[in-house]
Amino acid sequence: MPRFEKPIDSEHQQVAEFAQELRELRHRAGTPSYRRLAVTTGYSPSTLAKAASGSRMPTLPVVLAYVRACGGNIRRWRFRWHELNAHLNSLSRQVGSGRTAGPVEQSDVADRAAAAAAVAAELTTLITEVRRAAAASRPPSAQSATKRRRNRMRIPGSSRHLAETINSAHGPAGTVSHVRVARTLAGDPRHALDELLVHAIVGACHELCGFPYTPKDRLRWAGKLSALRREFQADLEESERPR
Repeated sequence: MPRFEKPIDSEHQQVAEFAQELRELRHRAGTPSYRRLAVTTGYSPSTLAKAASGSRMPTLPVVLAYVRACGGNIRRWRFRWHELNAHLNSLSRQVGSGRTAGPVEQSDVADRAAAAAAVAAELTTLITEVRRAAAASRPPSAQSATKRRRNRMRIPGSSRHLAETINSAHGPAGTVSHVRVARTLAGDPRHALDELLVHAIVGACHELCGFPYTPKDRLRWAGKLSALRREFQADLEESERPR
């Protein structure tokens, strides 16, 4: 008889959510025991159980083996893992940057740039997945160099391609130029704070990878952007305060 799993206890909410989603996937597969999954995956029962414990971020090979054994969507889970891993890496860089409290204008500028760059890095991770998905679904092309240049607007994950995808959806962001997309991906703070634009880019990446941008996905990104916006607003108020 399978043993009940311990409650998820993680210091990071998104790692806990990831672990919970793994558990739900296993439940939908009929709750096979970890011993049974070990036979299928080649990983030990303890390694598989730890992946869904929330104690730490599991490695990608273990996650994909777990998902495959439970009949999950490999491409979606690879995308999800890279998205979360990029977010954790950006948090780690911010913590390790030695940010200090206090109204130091030069430090504020650096903090704003670092925060915007962190969002851009996470978006770039998603674009890498778009290109991976495109490469996996399309055979090698024998196009000439001239034809490739003519088709540069449709290069998977390019700013033009993303803008075209966003505009075809007629979403809340309205008509988006490829220049705005490119500046967002370059870490321009003015565009990194545009919540509608960032949501549109993330949604386009999901669409191009073949799965929906769910309300849960939107909430995760809304949380990231809300925190970034609060930081910018605090810096702006400090800079405008009379000296």
